[in-house]
Amino acid sequence: MATPLYVSAPPGTPRVSYTLDLVLSDLLGMPYQLLSPGDHPPEGAPWMVYGVPPQPGAFTLPWGGLLGETHIRQDPPAYWPGNLVKLFPQPPDTRCIVDFDLLSGVFYLVTDYEKYQVQHLDAHERYDLKAYPSDEWHLDHVPLVHRYAQLLGEVLVSRFPQQLEMRPPAFSAEITIDVDFPWKYRHKGPAGWGGGLLRDMVRLKPGVALERLQTLLTRRDPHDTFALLQEVCPPERTRFFFLVSGRKTPYDSRFPWTKAPYQKLIRQLGAAGYGLGIHPSYSTMTDPGQLARELSGLSSVLDQAVRHSRQHFLRYRLPETPRQLLEAGIRDDYSWCRYHEGGFPAGMARPFHWFDLRRNRVTTLKIHPAQLMDRSLQAYLGLEPEPALERFRQLLDCTRTVGGTFSMIFHNDSLSESGEWRGWRPAILAMMEALSV
Repeated sequence: MATPLYVSAPPGTPRVSYTLDLVLSDLLGMPYQLLSPGDHPPEGAPWMVYGVPPQPGAFTLPWGGLLGETHIRQDPPAYWPGNLVKLFPQPPDTRCIVDFDLLSGVFYLVTDYEKYQVQHLDAHERYDLKAYPSDEWHLDHVPLVHRYAQLLGEVLVSRFPQQLEMRPPAFSAEITIDVDFPWKYRHKGPAGWGGGLLRDMVRLKPGVALERLQTLLTRRDPHDTFALLQEVCPPERTRFFFLVSGRKTPYDSRFPWTKAPYQKLIRQLGAAGYGLGIHPSYSTMTDPGQLARELSGLSSVLDQAVRHSRQHFLRYRLPETPRQLLEAGIRDDYSWCRYHEGGFPAGMARPFHWFDLRRNRVTTLKIHPAQLMDRSLQAYLGLEPEPALERFRQLLDCTRTVGGTFSMIFHNDSLSESGEWRGWRPAILAMMEALSV
């Protein structure tokens, strides 16, 4: 049995216990035991003190105070730039090998603390990620929480080499696929099909009109890539998220959960062993009742509760949206993504439990951060397929080096070879295949 690290820290501090669990247990695989006030570890045992007076023989980690608080600070933290950006730097102390409050840095990142301090929103009322310090300081361009954990682990093992070791998790990958528009032309009824054809002609889009007619004649729809997806994506590491609201807003799909062909598709993918989840519609961020209705509909199609979710347009608000998801029975949320260029939301490359900063407590909701989205490459960054593949490989390699879970958001239509996705199929397939081995 591995020797635990004994930790002395201020008692009754949810932020401290949450951060220690994340860093020591989840990321380093290092067992630890939190000591009660006044207690000491067994003679010669590895010992770390944090936020309490230094002790002979113990490793002292700098304390900046953030984890002992219950309120939310209004000012950004101090930081030192460099190869490893250091949040919450501390005055020089010969008793401390580390020169910044590493655990406060972890907590600040993983809770998305900056979003509680100020709201910068874009046209879709999403967080405008480019307006925050995390983007300016490149905090989420790398898996910074993992790097902080690695630094702490190396220092601890160096200090107690005969007693401590790191057993970090192994690298893994997951494919997630949003189904916004299962079909481009089919199953819209005569009015939808005929009206679309008329619009194509009026807008002088003969290529689109021809594609629509070909779909009518061959019954092969460009967005219906599900047979190909099943050939490439292994069920054990792939999850589909279905937008089932119908056209509640201009940003939603025409296909409600009540549509028979849609129900058939959803059930087929479930029967094939794929993970399934809901893609709550555009308005659910501000309408919990709509979320409940959509969940009820998809659950009735599957004849089972739905526990996995990703917000449409990645629209969420802290802490309201995670609370609504928990209230609705969701246990895993996949909405956190640096949609404009990719990276590591909250400095993380693995799933983690969401901490409700306003209520100052950890929750049962697990956040699955996505490192990249297909539309980040094609639309937001405006890349061609080959440079997009290079960006994908950079993030994949970075995730692999820290033993993370590389999670990518795809859409069924990115394999369509239609519209803006023409010429992208080989690159998208290469990404999926790289995540399938």
